Amino acid sequence: MAAHGGGGGRRRAGPLAQLLLLLLAPGTAHAHPYLYRGANCTSHPTASFGRHLPPRPDPAGTAFEIRSPAGRVVTGVCPGVRYSLSVAFYSPATGAAEARKLLLTASLGSLANGTSECPGKEATGAMAAVASTAWTLPCSLPPPGAAAAGRAVPVELRATSATGASGAYLQASATVPLRLNCVTNGCRAVAGGRG
Repeated sequence: MAAHGGGGGRRRAGPLAQLLLLLLAPGTAHAHPYLYRGANCTSHPTASFGRHLPPRPDPAGTAFEIRSPAGRVVTGVCPGVRYSLSVAFYSPATGAAEARKLLLTASLGSLANGTSECPGKEATGAMAAVASTAWTLPCSLPPPGAAAAGRAVPVELRATSATGASGAYLQASATVPLRLNCVTNGCRAVAGGRG
């Protein structure tokens, strides 16, 4: 019995050729935040990618909320403490909750779903109106000049989100003071840049 290709004598591409076609086909990739690789661990998109439109500011549509271990909303954080961090999304047009995917970075500390390579970087794979994670600050702090002067060290939280595969990147950030005079979780007050 003879084998039929069923394609009028045409051969089908093998699995490797099919994979290459998918990888090289323009406009077929869907960008997901967990796939974004920037210059460093706190990089966010600066241009369009795939079908996404270029980034635009979204200060009214993205809200950051930090809660202490006791559940209180805080505006400043302390070394050595594990906080609950939530990022909520709202439609700029209606103010209603809006589901998005998220790329989140913290300039200091580690996020619950960060990696060993980038502990302060986390991305969601599912659409959600609120993304929540744990954020832990280290006892030892990098900027000795600020610590020696007794100033609060600014920590930056950055979020890039999108409502779908072809939506614009929506970006927002929040600067949170890291208070250096806290004595918590085995960390002593920072003096002279050491924790």
